Amino acid sequence: LLEHYFEVCELEEPTLAERQRIIRSWLEHHSDRSERLLKLVREDQSGRRILVNPLFLALAAVVPDANITSRTRLLDQAIEFLLSKRHSYEIPQCRDSVATTRFILAKLSSVLYESRQASWPRSVLEVILQSDSSFRQQISLSDNSGWTSASSFLEDELRSGVLSPLGGYDAEWQYLHRELQTFLVAEAISRDGTRYEALKQLKRWAERSE
Repeated sequence: LLEHYFEVCELEEPTLAERQRIIRSWLEHHSDRSERLLKLVREDQSGRRILVNPLFLALAAVVPDANITSRTRLLDQAIEFLLSKRHSYEIPQCRDSVATTRFILAKLSSVLYESRQASWPRSVLEVILQSDSSFRQQISLSDNSGWTSASSFLEDELRSGVLSPLGGYDAEWQYLHRELQTFLVAEAISRDGTRYEALKQLKRWAERSE
């Protein structure tokens, strides 16, 4: 039925040559890291399985000393790296600890996931944050967090690129990749053992972390 209304495409995995080309392109000025990833792709069965997806190829190239033993471990390191270093390897700008930012972002991701949308106006994110008791508690600890409002948290977070207005400052907010949202939702669920139904619903994503 879908084929009657839409053009259906089947994506092929990138070939070994294509993966090698992506790695060399990302790491043209970092020969040591480039050779390490190229060796993984050529010789390591686990590495070939994990680095078949362009997203994971990019993450493995960007995250220094990435531990490429599983997709979940790579996603974990990528989120930590993005929250710590941001896009330009600048001095960390997070006004609270990365752990606190990540905790709040995971809870926010869980709520956003349940909306079944791919993007959200900034105003919606602010309402969700302001209604969360743990976030309000962080704001009350102003000497530690530096966040004075949901808006200031979002200003702080958007520099990481995990969740940001990808189409421009006034655009709706999206995840850099839905794999990152899936991982953060699973992280939030792992802290709340009562939400088994939400865990089951993660199967809706076409691409899942392993």
